[in-house]
Amino acid sequence: MAASLVLGFAAVRRRDFRRHRAWTMRAYAIGVAAGTQAFTQLPWMLLVGPLDETPRALLVAPGWVINLAVAEWIIRRPRS
Repeated sequence: MAASLVLGFAAVRRRDFRRHRAWTMRAYAIGVAAGTQAFTQLPWMLLVGPLDETPRALLVAPGWVINLAVAEWIIRRPRS
């Protein structure tokens, strides 16, 4: 997230607003991933029970991946 923010800031300083938008969208996607992680961890908790350290760590990544995939789709989709 920090790297995305730095790259977004560098892009806006160069007045490259398209890249600035893309990098800040990626940073935001990572930042709000905690909400998505609730949905990735909920099935485990309902089916198996409380999360230990390893399953919790493994279920954090899908939250980031889902959010980043949606952000990349928005960034790369063709404009009409």
